[in-house]
Amino acid sequence: MLVEHPVAEHFLIFFLDTVVPHADYVIYVKGANEDGYFTKVSEEKKIPVEESETIRALDEHLKKVLGEWGVI
Repeated sequence: MLVEHPVAEHFLIFFLDTVVPHADYVIYVKGANEDGYFTKVSEEKKIPVEESETIRALDEHLKKVLGEWGVI
């Protein structure tokens, strides 16, 4: 994710640090984990994680996870 405004970047970091450690599942788009953030947090918190090749391919991952949970 490209963030160039210091306040926006601070908010994004705060948001990720607040939400991701409590997630049941993490799906990110390729390139969003270049710093290893999602891998690190998911390993520490034992959260399943998947990488999607593109934004358009996210639906495949969501269908899989939501199907496993019995939501769809």
